[in-house]
Amino acid sequence: MADPANATKAREALRAAQLYYLQNHTMEAISQEMRVSRSSISRLLSYARDTGLVEIRVHSPQEARSRLEQQLSERFGITAHVAPAPARASET
Repeated sequence: MADPANATKAREALRAAQLYYLQNHTMEAISQEMRVSRSSISRLLSYARDTGLVEIRVHSPQEARSRLEQQLSERFGITAHVAPAPARASET
């Protein structure tokens, strides 16, 4: 049987994470809504990340260029350098 204390903590961590990451509430606002200290919210968010309730991914444009350079090099046997293209002006 699952530990009720852990289930409660996971439920609170999930609620805090949803408010923080999905609804963009501040930790202060979440602490007021959940009636706990701001440091408790910080610990709940850390718990959510540590237990896999939350996964944070960073998508780097530089990484995408590096992958494309590698693919071009492998396919054509060349040294490739991919330069970033300027953002397209929106058409009005």
